[in-house]
Amino acid sequence: MSTKVIIKSLVAEYTTTQFDYSNPVYIDTPQLAEYYVMILTENELTLTDCPKKAFQRRSEFDFKDIIVLKIVNLKIIPSKTIDDYKLLKIVETKPTCRRTFKIIFKNKEECRTWNQLLNEVINSNIKLQVFGIPLIDYHQRTNKLYPIILDEICEIMRNTNECFTQTVSQNEILMTLNLINKGIKVQKWNYTLATEVLKLYLRSLPFPLLHPSKEYLGSVNVDGILSKNDLSLLIHTKTEENIAVQKLLFTTFHFIANNQVIKTPRSIAEKMTPCLAWDSHDSLDKRMYDIVEFLISNATEIYKDDKKEE
Repeated sequence: MSTKVIIKSLVAEYTTTQFDYSNPVYIDTPQLAEYYVMILTENELTLTDCPKKAFQRRSEFDFKDIIVLKIVNLKIIPSKTIDDYKLLKIVETKPTCRRTFKIIFKNKEECRTWNQLLNEVINSNIKLQVFGIPLIDYHQRTNKLYPIILDEICEIMRNTNECFTQTVSQNEILMTLNLINKGIKVQKWNYTLATEVLKLYLRSLPFPLLHPSKEYLGSVNVDGILSKNDLSLLIHTKTEENIAVQKLLFTTFHFIANNQVIKTPRSIAEKMTPCLAWDSHDSLDKRMYDIVEFLISNATEIYKDDKKEE
């Protein structure tokens, strides 16, 4: 399906902290052609600039501005004002870039039709989507406590001796994310790729897995000593989905620290804490590194019971 639209504006926000756009490091508002042909397929929304009038033609040397948006990254926001009844906001969110398009249709009816159509296509893709979905919503949608890809990632991490510092390309990571969101099995895993995808998944959650951090910091006494019992009681007040993911990850980290010479609870904590306990509004309290290290070291005792306190 296709139509001719006007892109009223585009705002691109960039961040160095995945999926955190509270304080973007750079905001761009590029100049665009006025008219675009918008084409919707099962997996993509494509915008290609076109002449203003139907009888105008391009020369073969004219540059075409083509914008390709993956459906799995999109969210549609209809206008709430009477003056903008022909306008839709299309928001594309990637790990380090968020783009907001204001699209104007030729009339109110076409705008309404495309709003419905886009949401239908997006919702059909969401059934497969993993990143950015709250754990409770994922559970309700799939009847699984957490995405099965987390089991696969943890299995890869348990069965390899590669180090955290091995380099993987950004393109390789993005291709893996696309495969996961399409429900396609990833064939080529390695330890570093698995940890990078895990970190991106954790950063894509609406709230950190260890949230709110002040509750966890409350388990540190005045002498800086942590209590396994206090932490266990706190963790088991969380949702069953949160507990299940915590248990999976921290028992995996515990296994790695005890079975791989180059890994320790501290080295794992240094890599994973910013993704487990990030804070959009403040800097990360350094004591959270100690808490994550403690959870890794004592995971088999702290997570031995999945049941919440009655």
